[in-house]
Amino acid sequence: MDVIFTSCATESNNTAIAAALRANPAKSHIVTSQVEHSSVLNYCMALEKQSQDSPQSTPRSQGTAPQSASVFSVPSVVDGFSDGYRVTYLPVDRDGLLNLADPEAAITGQTAVVSLMWGDYGRGVLFPVEKAAEI
Repeated sequence: MDVIFTSCATESNNTAIAAALRANPAKSHIVTSQVEHSSVLNYCMALEKQSQDSPQSTPRSQGTAPQSASVFSVPSVVDGFSDGYRVTYLPVDRDGLLNLADPEAAITGQTAVVSLMWGDYGRGVLFPVEKAAEI
């Protein structure tokens, strides 16, 4: 077992997603929600952009990435992946809640990682992560 110390949520989230992608190099699909931490959204959008800029792939997003997130360059930890990444951004309802049927429908044999936050302090809701993990 390895222990990795990081300096912030952004570095932690990016490291976790990159590790999941590295552990599953044949899989190129990520599932997240439209209201995730900006570091998750930015990283996913950067992976999509990197894939779209690559002449070897034509990934397609499902759902809509939030407009407020900004895109930054993808760390080299995922360099060498040429298949392209596809991200599904799950919606939430007007109360900020996730419908568990959505992640269940979004997960495919190509899904490398599902990244869902446990609590959204901005909206005051908790996602049902235990039930999502069972899916």
